[in-house]
Amino acid sequence: MRGDNQLVLDFLKSKYFSNGEFMEGKLGPRPSWFWRGCLKGRDILKEGLKWRVGDGQKVKIWDDFWVAKKVRSKLWSPRKVGFTWVKDLISQSTNSWDTSLVKSIFNRSEAESILATPISKEGCEDRIVWHYEKSGLLSVKYAYRLAVRMDQNGHLGRALEGDSKCTFKILNVLYVRLMRNLRLTSYFIAALLKLSGLPLRGA
Repeated sequence: MRGDNQLVLDFLKSKYFSNGEFMEGKLGPRPSWFWRGCLKGRDILKEGLKWRVGDGQKVKIWDDFWVAKKVRSKLWSPRKVGFTWVKDLISQSTNSWDTSLVKSIFNRSEAESILATPISKEGCEDRIVWHYEKSGLLSVKYAYRLAVRMDQNGHLGRALEGDSKCTFKILNVLYVRLMRNLRLTSYFIAALLKLSGLPLRGA
């Protein structure tokens, strides 16, 4: 079964997100019901995903969500040529924010928020976390409530559509492996399946 799961992952990657980034995958022409379901599940993730700054090499200053006091809002200060990645705002000698640089680029409010954003003192890699939990891990309870709210507002629709032959294990492998930085668990997949009305293993 492991080999079959890998084949599924390889197929989805080659067809929908050849750049290797699941979060940037497009619907594409004539998408399968399975891929449509994956994108609907991804909509839930996007509501709470945020970068936790480590060395700043993976986080884009103006395009990503990463500033501590800004939940779902990007920076509004004008972009400055030569500054693309968060690492450009970090002093390499002290491994802390380059205060004078930050204040010279951003407006006062945004500069204060950036300087209040924690940085890994060990120079660890940046990682994606679930913003609404202090642990950074996705809460099944919260994810389900968020999914229901999005469904009621018409932002989600059915979490999954079509043929119910898709197995719990394949979905579990898909999300756990592609979103391993978030440490997603099979329980979140169960929440999505429950919302969609598909039968659950052991139900």
